[in-house]
Amino acid sequence: MNDGPLDLIAAKLKPGGEFRFGTDHPVYLAHALMVMRRHRHQFEWLAKDAGDFLTRPGGWPETRYEAKARAQGHDVWYFRWRRI
Repeated sequence: MNDGPLDLIAAKLKPGGEFRFGTDHPVYLAHALMVMRRHRHQFEWLAKDAGDFLTRPGGWPETRYEAKARAQGHDVWYFRWRRI
């Protein structure tokens, strides 16, 4: 995740559209949150509390990578932002 692709995503998403990502890697998580902070003028974070990013949202299909991470005992975090 970095600024260039996020600007492209923001340009393509209609206001109210969601940008989602999930990860089980704590370093990537920290990096992604740092990058997303720079895009607060384009995206609104939809999390209200920790339960919002610790539980897979409805309609979010489990990937084989997620299943593998869980099988290895990793936490998985889910993030949703709305295009402003």
